[in-house]
Amino acid sequence: MDTTNEPDHKNANPDTYFPPQTAADIWRFTQDLARRGNACKTCNFIAGEFSTVNLHSFKGSYVDQYMNYLADQKKGKYHPMYWGMHDYGDLIKHDKKGKPLRNYPYAKRFVTAVRDYFGKRRRVELSEEGLELGHGGQAATKTMPYKISTATFINDIKARQDYYAKRYRHLTAVDRQINLVGYYEFFGQPSFDSALVEPAGTTATLPSTTNFRVGYCELANRPLSSCIGGHGDQTP
Repeated sequence: MDTTNEPDHKNANPDTYFPPQTAADIWRFTQDLARRGNACKTCNFIAGEFSTVNLHSFKGSYVDQYMNYLADQKKGKYHPMYWGMHDYGDLIKHDKKGKPLRNYPYAKRFVTAVRDYFGKRRRVELSEEGLELGHGGQAATKTMPYKISTATFINDIKARQDYYAKRYRHLTAVDRQINLVGYYEFFGQPSFDSALVEPAGTTATLPSTTNFRVGYCELANRPLSSCIGGHGDQTP
């Protein structure tokens, strides 16, 4: 269980931001409270649950300040066992030429930071990532996979979903300290379209006629021909 959700994300709606030391203290207080008086001595709350990690100037960044603050606590009493981050960056971001980011740099940067501060026994949970096709009613057309033309990328949702899904499946193999990769979210919503069903926002009670998107077939090892594409440009 996490104690904060994207505490590094300013201007979010709803607002989830806390200064790094405050967010770290929320984790520390919750962990201490759970273990005090035998309430839950085996509980391990997830620290961080950050929205991303800074690749190019990590030193002094939000995640660095948060980790450094907890690392300074005496005797390792408040050194979290589990660390969380939302890794959309490794799925949908590309360089200026449209090439995918090599070697999953967001996940690797985060795991390296956890290892450098707290050692190899700590576990990383990439607890939120999905095949994002649209956000706020706009199609996510700015992230174009390598070797897929702009026109194909925008119009062929099947190719885009299949590409993202393959990258998602590889996240568990990026590093041995990665303990979990969590999908967000299966049914999706029109304003944040990462759904594996069509249309986004389908209710949890699936009808027998539910159309599963290509991303679902890729992740579930089903023939791609049995799934459809999806719009990716739903309006809120």
